Amino acid sequence: MLKLLLITFSLVLSQISNPLKDKDKECKDIGGDLASCGGTEGCTYYPISDRVTWDRDQEIQVYTDLYGWQNGTIQSVDVDMLTVDVDPVVSSSGEVVNNHTLTIRDNRYSFVFRENSPLEFVGIRIEVFHRVEHRWFESRLTAINDDDWINPGMWADGGEFGNIVDLQPHEVRVSTIQDCWINPDFIEPTAEELVASRTGQEPEAVSCTKIFDESLCVTEKNFNCEWSDDWNVCALNNKTNNFIHCIKLSGDGKTVCEEDPIGCVYHAADEPGRDDPVCIDSAGSLSVIFLILVVLLLF
Repeated sequence: MLKLLLITFSLVLSQISNPLKDKDKECKDIGGDLASCGGTEGCTYYPISDRVTWDRDQEIQVYTDLYGWQNGTIQSVDVDMLTVDVDPVVSSSGEVVNNHTLTIRDNRYSFVFRENSPLEFVGIRIEVFHRVEHRWFESRLTAINDDDWINPGMWADGGEFGNIVDLQPHEVRVSTIQDCWINPDFIEPTAEELVASRTGQEPEAVSCTKIFDESLCVTEKNFNCEWSDDWNVCALNNKTNNFIHCIKLSGDGKTVCEEDPIGCVYHAADEPGRDDPVCIDSAGSLSVIFLILVVLLLF
């Protein structure tokens, strides 16, 4: 009887769906039917028509190696080549740093050009410049790491070799062929709900749970992440989750720390080389505390 119950329980677990995987498949199945994509909740596509219609006298943002992002005006259009003037060139604080007109000429699909409110998002089809073979190849955008796109740069799918990292604006172009993709606005709240209602992990685990491609849910590609067959989600590994849980108890005192069922260990502030008390999951964790904290800042 017990064996039957265990088999039944395992079958139930195996049937738990992952709403991110389900939505990803639903959107991908729509393919190039962008009208249907736009009418499907949780799906979206990149509006390539916006770049196609850029024309003279339109104001857009343009990236310059010396001065970063600037506001510019399209001066001429030669098929897909745009010539954009920047005048004046200003610093991030608004100070004029160059009184001469700066002219940038590049392909309209290049990431050196963008709307004042950028429309690009993770998942869109792109072309990436191969740094060794000096050619463009098709890929998908897998990460936009900051609003400026330059530090530490963007990521693109590199196939079996994982992500191509630290891509700069001049190395990326929007592909002229776009298709339906899961909406980034759907991913984050869904992942947060999975953490809250299914895994019960610390909120920081959402950085892993929002990954729905099992091949990417490995620590070599996404640090401290591992796929859970029981939960059918990408989860933060137990060691890191326990570490985060315990470290949050550092200010609650020795009793609270060491009575936690996870098995936290309290280190007082008066110990040699320590200015503040710290609660960690085990004595061994102390040696990696700074490494993990740095990594968590990247989540």
